[in-house]
Amino acid sequence: MRESGVLAGIVLMAPDIEVHAILWKRGPKRKLPRFKVFARMPVGTGDRGETSFGMAQEIERKFLVKSDGWREEADEGTRIEQFYLFVAENRTCRVRIKDGETARLTVKTGTGIARGEYEIDIPTSDAEALRVARIGAAIEKTRYRVPLGKLTVEVDVFSGALEKLVLAEIEIPTVDHEVVLPDYLGREVMGDPAYTNARMALDGRPHGDTSS
Repeated sequence: MRESGVLAGIVLMAPDIEVHAILWKRGPKRKLPRFKVFARMPVGTGDRGETSFGMAQEIERKFLVKSDGWREEADEGTRIEQFYLFVAENRTCRVRIKDGETARLTVKTGTGIARGEYEIDIPTSDAEALRVARIGAAIEKTRYRVPLGKLTVEVDVFSGALEKLVLAEIEIPTVDHEVVLPDYLGREVMGDPAYTNARMALDGRPHGDTSS
């Protein structure tokens, strides 16, 4: 029986991270994956935008989008479907499929503007197989990239149950990096957990959202 080592590799490379890793096994008589959850240890943050074991640090701000002013400079967009295998207050494990052709598994730790992030590409067949372990709903959206000086705004136009919701994220090099915000951005929602993709997968549209 062959055992996939994708998530096992995360634990081996990062033994100090608090993460619930998932292994799946396949054999000639087993068409669906089998899952096992294990490993939990604290995570620390280093001095160079990385966690203590080398996990990259993602620093970003998130906003509601109040107009279509971004469309003029946007690229043609990428269709994204993503679902979650594990969600807790300060850590998530996500599978994302882009344009139905490529897939990536991501573990994130922490909350707020700066979070630890570990990503690894996986076969789309493995991503499809992992659907049976999904919690909550799948998130469907199209992501557009819009230049903003030396930075990039990623505008997510949601579909399905979150239709008409539009959010934008700006990844910045440091927490205190100043950004001149374009007019099409509205209220910042980075500190509101209701607007995280993981929480929307579990709870649906944020309470009080008027974009529907």
